[in-house]
Amino acid sequence: LRLTSILGGSRFLEAIQKRLETGALIAGTSAGAAVFSDTMIYEGKSEEGLVKGRVLTTSGFSFVENIVFDTHFMSRGRIGRLIQIVTTNPTIIGIGIGEDSGVILKGDGVIEVIGAGQVVIVDGKDIAHSNVMDIEPGKPIAVENVRIHSLVTGYRYDFKKRLFFTPSHNKTESLDD
Repeated sequence: LRLTSILGGSRFLEAIQKRLETGALIAGTSAGAAVFSDTMIYEGKSEEGLVKGRVLTTSGFSFVENIVFDTHFMSRGRIGRLIQIVTTNPTIIGIGIGEDSGVILKGDGVIEVIGAGQVVIVDGKDIAHSNVMDIEPGKPIAVENVRIHSLVTGYRYDFKKRLFFTPSHNKTESLDD
């Protein structure tokens, strides 16, 4: 929230966006990664992740659309936070980035996981039912058919096609292709 309130609408942010559009590499860690998306989580306790209204979002820098990044994901047990975000808007895909890990996302919509840790993908495209529209804030969320993928170094995920790729898939391809 501090990053968006200080840099939002600034010439500095405009310059970064222009550089990104010309193919520049941009990177962020922790809050610097969370702010990349058009929607970002700015508050929500892990243990209340599946309680309606306890995960708060705001606009991020919009470097990527329809993706929400959550950091410190494994050590802070944040799976419920991403499930709530995806349940309330199944067009969004959640990316939980664990410690000692990261993702490389290029313009084709495919991420590759790097580092020694894990990255978790939460995808709501197959949600069959949820009670989120029928309950009051503060009540627990029920949801059916949330897809969860765990990726480690070398694994990829295509956000446009919503496909999981193992390292053996397209062995001849590299991130430089």
